Amino acid sequence: MRKLAYIFLLATGFALFLLAFTPHTLAASWRASVGNLPAGFVHSPAAVSWGSNRTDLFIVGSDHGVYHKWWNGSRWAPSLTGYESLGGYAISSAAAVSWGPGRLDLFVVGRDHALYHKWWNGSRWLPNLTDYENLGGNISSNIAAVSWGHNRIDLFVIGLNHALYHKWWDGSRWAPSLTGYENLGGYAISDPSVASWGPGRLDLFVVGRDHALYHKWWNGSRWAPSLTSYENLGGYISSNVATVAQGNNRLDTFVLGRDHALYHKWWDGSRWAPSLTSYERLGGNFISDVTAISRAANNLEIWAIGPDHAVYHQSWLANRWLNGFENQGSDAISDVTPTKWGPSHIETFVVGRDYAIRHKWWDGLRWRPAPHTDEPMGGYAI
Repeated sequence: MRKLAYIFLLATGFALFLLAFTPHTLAASWRASVGNLPAGFVHSPAAVSWGSNRTDLFIVGSDHGVYHKWWNGSRWAPSLTGYESLGGYAISSAAAVSWGPGRLDLFVVGRDHALYHKWWNGSRWLPNLTDYENLGGNISSNIAAVSWGHNRIDLFVIGLNHALYHKWWDGSRWAPSLTGYENLGGYAISDPSVASWGPGRLDLFVVGRDHALYHKWWNGSRWAPSLTSYENLGGYISSNVATVAQGNNRLDTFVLGRDHALYHKWWDGSRWAPSLTSYERLGGNFISDVTAISRAANNLEIWAIGPDHAVYHQSWLANRWLNGFENQGSDAISDVTPTKWGPSHIETFVVGRDYAIRHKWWDGLRWRPAPHTDEPMGGYAI
């Protein structure tokens, strides 16, 4: 590993005094070309639920392989701190999506900057446990994946030219082809963010070179404003975008401003509020991207990491933000990954300063294992 790291650094023209070669040091060199991670941060876990009392978790390990664990309704498997190796060589965070019970689709960017895919069909991993399907591309971002219906997946990535690219699974094949992509234009300096509030509906967001927020949408028959143009939503953004759909024709977006405070805007079904180009300032001081989910209509849950590396949480409930940001501890060096499997159950995962996974959950009444502590889940994420 030391020899390979040395060759790589010479080949890319870096003159570094190498004190040590750890998996984390090696990962940092790759992250310069894929994703938008803050200094000192690592790739976030991916988590998805395909049914009640079921969660699947994916991380990129110190060997750049993908690792998997799952909650089967009564325990974590293969064990609380153990993981199933899914092979591969990832230079991005994993992205996972489910379009039905027992179905999982997993995506990563490989060392050649192409997109790779594997899937769980309800009984086994395909193409096999450690192999992946090559979906082509030349990618410089993490992957945004969404499903708006049975046997449907849409994927969005940023190319090396900073344009946005799209491919989709239509139920029988990848389109526009197995390794081809639809060019959606633009010039993005962030990862893409996508949400769907109904069948055939997609809303897509990126940060442009002027640090403003840009939006386009699929209305069921075409991209608007056009295939390659975007609606300018203003702002000056210093993070990736978090997007969540909390109900029919309702969208909420969250970003950090240049002051590192949290800002919010929303689509109420007929217009952007507070206005097309303005934002609600929620305050705070954060060093990570914002992440968000909705448990039910009229609910939002958001998380970000503070300068003390603690996780901070805020809730929207009954038409108001609850008082202030809640400090949930955790000593995190990744963004927070939330998921849910019902209106009263939330799970969150972060990578701690020891590079192991930390887990906490909302059981409908309180945060467990306790408000300021988490469950250690082992692993070594990069």
